Amino acid sequence: MNQYNIIVQQLLAYLTKHKQCSSSRLSHKQCYEEFGQYLEENNLYLSQEAADQWIASIQGKYNRQKCYFWRQYISQLIVFQTTGSIPDALFYQIQSSYDKVPDSLKYYLDLYLENCRSRYTGRSFEIGKVHCSRIMYYLSEQGITEIQEISFFAIDMLIHTDFHCSKDTREMYLLHARFMLDFFASLNIIPAELSVMLDDRIYFQVGRMELFSSEHQTLLEQFRNESSLFSACEFHERISAFETVLGILDTVLPS
Repeated sequence: MNQYNIIVQQLLAYLTKHKQCSSSRLSHKQCYEEFGQYLEENNLYLSQEAADQWIASIQGKYNRQKCYFWRQYISQLIVFQTTGSIPDALFYQIQSSYDKVPDSLKYYLDLYLENCRSRYTGRSFEIGKVHCSRIMYYLSEQGITEIQEISFFAIDMLIHTDFHCSKDTREMYLLHARFMLDFFASLNIIPAELSVMLDDRIYFQVGRMELFSSEHQTLLEQFRNESSLFSACEFHERISAFETVLGILDTVLPS
């Protein structure tokens, strides 16, 4: 195990040299310590086969996200043992979601994060940063390069990706994403109604016109033209005025 421990220490030093964040290095260290213990207890050596066996054995102990990243960590360790470095493609997989966000989107992400920082504790802010960064990264994976390009289609594509890592965190990711899109809408960068789709209680009621047959698209268009007084944007603008009227009525009408 001495050789294994030496390789691990060298890799951790490599991560530090390449400015990998402290939380990532700590996660690497925990992974390698537990994997090393597994190797020693089972009289095994560092190999992909041993790594696969170990990952399979811990899947019931840790969530899917941690197992995914730890699998990447072991792959990096195996490559590092041979080459003394980590290829960019493999190194990229352990970058934080924030680091993966393209610069063209990161400007507005930073703008939002700075705006909301004072409303969070330090720990809550870091969690929100991770969630918002991951949403932005997955939007970029759908071809979005500018905030103004976020559309109903992009949101629909996002909803069907694995952005949330686990069912337990999905609602929290969507909540942070709604806050972020509402902020962008307040700057008149994107339509205000986009954030509404980032809610599982509402999303299932939304459908894209192009997914219907031509015949049904014609019927839906006809129905929309005959029944809609306002577009979604126009309707959204009238909500505040309607709330004001309700407030006035509440003060003047007897209960």
